[in-house]
Amino acid sequence: QIYSLIPEQVEYKNPVEGIDCLYVKVSPNGVRRFVTSLTVSKRIALPKGQSRQKSFTHGLVTQFSMTEIKQRHQEVYTRFKNGQDIRHLLAKDQADQERTSLLNRPIVELSLDRLNRKLKRGEITNGENDRLYTKRIQEVIGDASFQLFSQSHADALAKAYPTTDKWTTADKVKKLIKKIYNDLPSDARQALQKDIPQYLENAFGRIRQRKRSDQVIDPKDIGTMWVKMLEADVNPIFKDAWVFMLL
Repeated sequence: QIYSLIPEQVEYKNPVEGIDCLYVKVSPNGVRRFVTSLTVSKRIALPKGQSRQKSFTHGLVTQFSMTEIKQRHQEVYTRFKNGQDIRHLLAKDQADQERTSLLNRPIVELSLDRLNRKLKRGEITNGENDRLYTKRIQEVIGDASFQLFSQSHADALAKAYPTTDKWTTADKVKKLIKKIYNDLPSDARQALQKDIPQYLENAFGRIRQRKRSDQVIDPKDIGTMWVKMLEADVNPIFKDAWVFMLL
């Protein structure tokens, strides 16, 4: 019944069957929201000048199951009937919406936001490394958010950047995602109910950094190394530094 309501030229409210004072407000653009609307009895004392007509918009109908909206509506309904304040619900709604919005934003966007804050604070000078490894993350998981991120995403990253021959990229990608996750507010991490660091640990395991002795290049491979260096998609500063080391 709720989803069969047809938009009209002006906004209107339709009562939810079997639940007193709960309505679906339908906008001309087709958006449907649950609304608690009622009139407070004259027997209830209200602050001077306060209207007895009360209304509270809960949110989109798609945000709630019928069980959830019944419980939420009952809390608001009872408070309105008793002349009580519901500002705590408004504050909670705002906090919940901010959390949901944050957790649904692409991880790569959160990474760039984090980078821009560090640049503004003067903690780093150019941020090329973060941009490079943010790009590496996006190449594998696209615009996935923390809300969508799963063990399969972590596994895909580990497959794309194996610790055997791409250990630096693997290490940087793993650490960057952990930093982005730890940059979330504590209440957002708690609401997420996912152990992102553990997903990464399961996928990558312990990344062993290569010793200098492991990085010695056989003279016959220098030509191949030179070509790979020129083709590498890395910060140009690294290439310049590498050339100067050979001079």
